[in-house]
Amino acid sequence: MDTGLKVSLVVPVFNESSNISDLLSSIKAQTFQPDEITIVDGGSTDDTADSVQRFCNAALGLQLIKAGKAMPGKGRDIGTALAKNKWILYTDAGI
Repeated sequence: MDTGLKVSLVVPVFNESSNISDLLSSIKAQTFQPDEITIVDGGSTDDTADSVQRFCNAALGLQLIKAGKAMPGKGRDIGTALAKNKWILYTDAGI
């Protein structure tokens, strides 16, 4: 569906290896697709970043930012600062 509306999706994550694939698959299955997806990893100690990176290699418009200790507000702020579009959507992993 092309609405002409350009949006960025920002998702802060931390140790979400058990559900990050489900989240990214769900985003990919949505009827309205964001023009860019920024996943901001807040210093995960599991394989969250590796899982996201595998999706980055397969999906256009998805980027991973490794931000160190940046949860969750700082992660949103980092993603917002990098957003290329006026409209920004937010979601959290694991909800």
